[in-house]
Amino acid sequence: MSSGTWASSTLYVGLSGTGTLNVAGGVVRSLGTTELGRFAGSVGTATVSSGTWDTGNFFYIGDSGTGTLNVTGGVVISNTSTFLGYSGNGMATVSSGTWANRGLAVGFFANSRGVLNVSGGTVTSNFATIAPFNNSIGTVTVSSGTWTNSDYLFIGDSGGAGTLNLNGGVLTVGGELSKGPAGIINLNAGGTLQIGIGGTTGVLLG
Repeated sequence: MSSGTWASSTLYVGLSGTGTLNVAGGVVRSLGTTELGRFAGSVGTATVSSGTWDTGNFFYIGDSGTGTLNVTGGVVISNTSTFLGYSGNGMATVSSGTWANRGLAVGFFANSRGVLNVSGGTVTSNFATIAPFNNSIGTVTVSSGTWTNSDYLFIGDSGGAGTLNLNGGVLTVGGELSKGPAGIINLNAGGTLQIGIGGTTGVLLG
């Protein structure tokens, strides 16, 4: 899609097979749920290079299948919760543009795998978790651009294997940054970690 407006009640990209969505302009809006890779064995890929994609209430990237989101420009808005690897495998790469989330989970249930790579652009979330449940796997790598959490960021807080790599760019956590027993935080030269936003005091635990 490159112009105009397209609205749907529920949007599946890769319901039981393989699906692809390209947003190169205009507005795509889901009034309900959006899923990339709905059922096991399905593959859903979405690429946003320009325009606006409003994913609606819940955004599943790799529900039970495999989902991939590429943001190379434009704006992606997730109004409620985003699951990057819900029960399946989910990957998102942001190299330019903006991806705005309310809640963001990278890896969720057992045997899920979520990967977020931020190599440019802007990612925002009110709160986020990386591999929150036992046997889930989640990895976030920030090498350029910004990822801003206005509230907490938990990494492997309930037995999941969560990893945060800050190789460049800026990561901001307005609330609490903590990791569980299997959580790993790698702070490397070139990256900036800011805890607290404005007059708000953040907390580093773990």
